[in-house]
Amino acid sequence: MKRRLIWYGEDILRAISEDIKEIDDDIKILIDDMFETMREVHGIGLAAIQVGIAKRLIIVEVTSDYSDDNKGYKFAMINPKIIEKSPDMMIGEEGCLSLPEIREDVSRSQYIKISYTDIDGKENIIEAYDLIARIIQHEMDHLDGIVFVDRVEEHHRRRMKKDLRDLKRESKKRAARH
Repeated sequence: MKRRLIWYGEDILRAISEDIKEIDDDIKILIDDMFETMREVHGIGLAAIQVGIAKRLIIVEVTSDYSDDNKGYKFAMINPKIIEKSPDMMIGEEGCLSLPEIREDVSRSQYIKISYTDIDGKENIIEAYDLIARIIQHEMDHLDGIVFVDRVEEHHRRRMKKDLRDLKRESKKRAARH
């Protein structure tokens, strides 16, 4: 079932997500719903908080429509933790389903190592580079109430101030309708 996306300006987007203690049917349904929601709006990553659920859960799916080099990545990460990251940084443009039509360059670690639990309760450790590392870091930020514009250089954020203010105003109206 498609869920409503939370937009920038809605208070819950800044909430700190809680660990998932049990992978029950509700969590499995949430994961399915998140994939459906993300696909409908052509996203490549989504955190549970972006659909109003303050749980430490992110999903990633990259198809060839987005990137031939990184196609075929699809996973749900429960309680993900970055256990290693490179000092080598990459700058790249980011957008966010919770901040429609806003894009800006963000600096992220080029390589990360992540531990997480999968939908079957199995513990995993993976390494991610470049685009996949960027997506995971972006989505994991959401789990701590951070949105990508918080990581944008100050002079760029000042330039975005009006767009962010307009989006906040629109998101408040949108939330009131639901």
